[in-house]
Amino acid sequence: MKTQRGEFDLGDLVNDIHHRLKNRNYEGDKMDLVYIDEVQDLSMRLISLFKYICENVDEGFIFAGDTTQTIARGIDFRTHAAVLDLAQSVIDVIYHYFIHSADKLEPEISHISGEAPVLLECDSDENAIMTIFGDTGTSGNFFGFGADQDVLLYNFFGTSPLNDQWRVIYEYMKKHGWLNEKLPQSFPTFSKERHNVLCSELKQLYVAITRTRQRLWICENKKELSKPMFDYWKMKGLVQIRKLDSSVVQSMWVASTPQEWWERGKKLFYENNFVMETLCFERAGDITWEKLAKAFGFRASADQIRGTNHESFLGYVREAAGIFESIRKFESAASCYCDLGEFEIAGKLYLNKCGKVDVAAECFTLSRCYTEAAEAYAKGDHFANCLLVCKRGKLFDKGLEYIKYWKEHVNVRSKEVRKIEQEFLENGALKYHENKDCESMTKFVRVFSSIESKRVFLRSLGCIDDLLSLEEESGHFLENAELVRSWGDVIKEADLLEKTGHFKEAVVLLVSYVFFSSLWENGNRGWPLKNFYQKEKLCEKVKLLEKMDSDLFYNYICNELNVLSHKRSSLSELKNDLVVSKENNSLTGEVLSIRKILDAHLHINVSKYEWEDELPVDIKKHCEDKVFQNSVSGVGVCYSVLLAVGTTFYKDKGA
Repeated sequence: MKTQRGEFDLGDLVNDIHHRLKNRNYEGDKMDLVYIDEVQDLSMRLISLFKYICENVDEGFIFAGDTTQTIARGIDFRTHAAVLDLAQSVIDVIYHYFIHSADKLEPEISHISGEAPVLLECDSDENAIMTIFGDTGTSGNFFGFGADQDVLLYNFFGTSPLNDQWRVIYEYMKKHGWLNEKLPQSFPTFSKERHNVLCSELKQLYVAITRTRQRLWICENKKELSKPMFDYWKMKGLVQIRKLDSSVVQSMWVASTPQEWWERGKKLFYENNFVMETLCFERAGDITWEKLAKAFGFRASADQIRGTNHESFLGYVREAAGIFESIRKFESAASCYCDLGEFEIAGKLYLNKCGKVDVAAECFTLSRCYTEAAEAYAKGDHFANCLLVCKRGKLFDKGLEYIKYWKEHVNVRSKEVRKIEQEFLENGALKYHENKDCESMTKFVRVFSSIESKRVFLRSLGCIDDLLSLEEESGHFLENAELVRSWGDVIKEADLLEKTGHFKEAVVLLVSYVFFSSLWENGNRGWPLKNFYQKEKLCEKVKLLEKMDSDLFYNYICNELNVLSHKRSSLSELKNDLVVSKENNSLTGEVLSIRKILDAHLHINVSKYEWEDELPVDIKKHCEDKVFQNSVSGVGVCYSVLLAVGTTFYKDKGA
């Protein structure tokens, strides 16, 4: 059954410890002297474990045991001489037949005198009970021996498994010369095989006798089974014989004060005798302790049938839980609710009534009340567990609130917590990314431990815009500029350069953008210059930015923008742009200006051309003058073509 349930008992534990200590040295504290009380409750295998903590085997151990098993002396019976004499008579029989089962010690001596034990003679079992205890079942009246004074040894021999084998006592009496002619002369001879139970029965009889503090009554309903021991005690004069009648019963009844009942109940409580302690506290009138005893009684009954009768087990535990809670024993009640599987109720008791946040959090986790579990862990400053519970319950927003609070108010920056915190934030951000909720995702990324972790995470998801926003929030404009350059967003790069004060670099970028867009935007094949969306706006921005730099560069840029303009200009204006471009050493300006001059010639109607019969001596001067005069001719067209080709060749060769 243990194997099937995966359970173990004390013997298994002892064997396991032996096995481990045999293969490894004991590393605990070493003792010079070991004193072991109540040794009768320990097996030899268990006792042998002490050799590992005390190597002084010869003189380092003192063992003391209760009379229940070993009959060792030195136990405080708190009883009187007459009871001790009766108990010693039992020990003498044990010594005689079972010499190795008990220590051979001097008889116990008490200086307290008292009434000799009483053998009660009665007619029947039923009459004896009714006579002694009264009609407790019907009338509710109770008569008894009081809280702590007396013992009734009832029907011990009548229920003994020895039956008539108790007659072997006559053999013992004969050997000691105590068998007279009135006693039986025929009796069995002692045999270990037939009388092997006698030793344990005698020890139990000894224990029962020595429970007495003041008065002991012995009552049997089967005279033939009790007669051998009764004759033995009578022959030794250890008992008195009384007829069970009303006068005897009157003498047996003892009244105890509530305080005496309470003290007796308290003693029984710590001995786990819950049924009797309940009775004692009832007599004492202490309702709280009475309920407490009842609750522990239900709890003990449940533990006895755990795993064998589940329905009854739950019934007992539920009864105990209700009683514990009614008398404000909240921790015991919570433990019961745990056994019932009602972890949420248990968690609330542990948290609100017991102040045990750790246990409460565990209960809430088991009941899947993750919000309450997280709150309990947070209250106990268990940050890692709090985030793990939030993750399990998908309480990402709740966990984010805790993280923000801790960063602001609590110094919890251990490596382990930081790792769990980062993992939690990434999981939360990933969840909202999958839900296409970029705003919520960004809330988590903002709290990442480092800017590098933000970059790696957002790049892995392709969330570049979100990364740019976070970089800008952090003032990382240059880093952003490098990022947008990698995918060719010139306008965005220029904006970022502007924010960092790099106006000249921003202007150059925008002018280049206007140049390429004017030539190749929207399917344009390179010429003529075209308008495009935001061209004028960008040109105005370039002028504005350049004013923040130098006047000299401003003039250069204004000329470049004039050259890039898609609007028609006069030949004189185009000539001026060409001159300025040459002065600024701008190849782009020169080429575009000349091309625009050529276009101006080609777009004029041929009928407006001036006819020239002779080539002028200085063609260059002649053509430039004509351009300034806004007039065209065939020579001027040819000159413009040659000028365009020559300028390009000249610049390419660097000549």
